[in-house]
Amino acid sequence: MGNSSNSIRTYHDIGLSDKQILNGLQETKWPGRMEFISKNVLVDAAHNADGFKVLKNELLILKKEKNIKNIVFVIGIQADKDIANMLKIISPLASDILFTKSENPKAAEPKYLYGLFNKLNKNRKNEARVISNPKTALKYAKKIAGKNDLIVVAGSIYLVGGLA
Repeated sequence: MGNSSNSIRTYHDIGLSDKQILNGLQETKWPGRMEFISKNVLVDAAHNADGFKVLKNELLILKKEKNIKNIVFVIGIQADKDIANMLKIISPLASDILFTKSENPKAAEPKYLYGLFNKLNKNRKNEARVISNPKTALKYAKKIAGKNDLIVVAGSIYLVGGLA
């Protein structure tokens, strides 16, 4: 493990062996990060443009590995985020996109997300709609998703936390 355990010891007086540190890192779980909450429902706490870039790359790999036909997104984003870039990043992957909103007071209105999405995707081939209640949006996503489709809930830690 070399450098990581040495730098940990340089800044912190901990009595752990390299093996204990490595085991701790390997066992670390990040709830809400690329987490399947059911067979074809994935939640991801991506909540900014950089997070959406990582999510997009992970989904492209997953789509190929699991032979996924379509991706249905359930998206809710905080109003203070770079919403336009986030939507631009995931739009090419979406067969359907449902705009919703977490209970956080800073959440962007789903109608605003929908309007911006339409403005950015004038010639879009994907379906988009507003379903303000996240649980209803997820229920609808499950209804329209086929056997080989994936539902992805993302855009806000608050949204993911409320559905996971």
